[in-house]
Parts: sequence; C-alpha cells; structure tokens
Amino acid sequence: MNPIFRTSAAVTLSVPSDDDGVLALDEVLHEALRGSESALHVAAYELRGRLIFELWPILEPYGCEQAAEDLADDTLLAVLEGEVRARRGQGRAIAAVLGKARRLARQHLKDRGKRWGIDGE
Repeated sequence: MNPIFRTSAAVTLSVPSDDDGVLALDEVLHEALRGSESALHVAAYELRGRLIFELWPILEPYGCEQAAEDLADDTLLAVLEGEVRARRGQGRAIAAVLGKARRLARQHLKDRGKRWGIDGE
C-alpha cells in the first residue's frame, strides 16, 4: 500500500515593482471608493494579500497574527460600506486603505488588551 503524500504549491509574494501596476491598482481602488462594486472586486483580489502582508508585523508581536486575514476582510468591507475616503492623486487610495487597515489592527489590539486586562496596548 502506497502512502499518500500531500504537497502544497509554492507561494510567491509578488509586490509590483513597476509604477504602472501600482498606479493601475490605485485607479481601480479610487473607483471602488466611489462605490463601484466591480472595481472593489478587482481591487480586493489584488489588494487582500498586500493588506495581510502589512498587518502581520503589527499583530505578530502580540500573538494575534491569525487576525490579519479577518482584518484585511474588514478593511475591504469598510471600503464597500463607504467608510474609507481618499483624495484624487497618485497612491492616495492605496494609502487610505492601508491606513484604515492599520487603524483596525490597532483597535483590535486595544480591544484585546481591554478584554484580557492588559495595559499598554
């Protein structure tokens, strides 16, 4: 009887190095911030991994890295619900969304500290 071996596919984190890709994502994200659900779908597909990548180092020192995926989803939901605003300009939409994600992460840590009676978070 042959044992069954499971292998996982290699995962590569790809951050666009060219400005065109970032500008294109920023433009799509601006459309999403103005209420376009189809633009949000495209932006979410491109941006979710980046959000998790940004949130992980904030949460990891406190043992909360597992919350990064949920907070990335909460950030995208905030965009859908119109809670994120950005002025027109290169990179401003991405910066606004990443800022919202960081605020949600800090709030998560603060709530966790209150729940567990931990000061200083």
